[in-house]
Amino acid sequence: MCANFHRMALAHCSAAGVVLPDPGLAWLPLAAPSARPDRWQQVGACYLRAMQAALAYAELNRKRMLEAIAEVFGRHFPDPFVWDDAVNIHHNDATLETHFGREVWVHRKGAVKASAGTATVTPGSMGTGSVLGRGLGNPDAFCSAAHGAGRAMSRSRARKELSLQDQLALVSGAGGKVFAASKTGVLDEMPGAYKDLDEVMARQSDLVEPVVRFTPLGTYKGVEKGRGKWRTDEER
Repeated sequence: MCANFHRMALAHCSAAGVVLPDPGLAWLPLAAPSARPDRWQQVGACYLRAMQAALAYAELNRKRMLEAIAEVFGRHFPDPFVWDDAVNIHHNDATLETHFGREVWVHRKGAVKASAGTATVTPGSMGTGSVLGRGLGNPDAFCSAAHGAGRAMSRSRARKELSLQDQLALVSGAGGKVFAASKTGVLDEMPGAYKDLDEVMARQSDLVEPVVRFTPLGTYKGVEKGRGKWRTDEER
């Protein structure tokens, strides 16, 4: 979806004579609700539907994973989970919102919505845990907050520079354990590859209020079979 619609967004901006400071800022138009859409507005509407379908797919996928985990625990413990309020958050989407008296599209990439009272989750790493927070609705940040601690180094750099033994010791020292088909395959997800979670939360104290910090007991990472290799470039 990304590659397909980005190519069309670049084509639209070129046809409209728009000079982009960066190719990543290419965009597609949307027609007003009562207007008859032109060619490019139809493409923009197609992208919006595709994005919403992808988000719905991702949300259902997370639900299926939770159900699978609950089924495993249920074999050993009666009624191990109580399903009440679920915190479901997308960290790459676009929504139509009102800010500073205007109706605008807010694209959050690597960010989550943090309007006043909204539940947020800020993941750290498999060795540091995550923070469940409450949004403060900061208008200057378009009511947004960081979606996670963020990387301190790229995946490829982490694989080259981090010691698997040292990183597993950090996870173990924090009370966790890593379950993986290949321990070397999770090196780019180890604590050393990420920024300090406490520092990140302190720097966004005007965006989100910490409520509960969760410490991981176990992390599972599987492998995909029957598919080609993932890209190993910096963007992956």
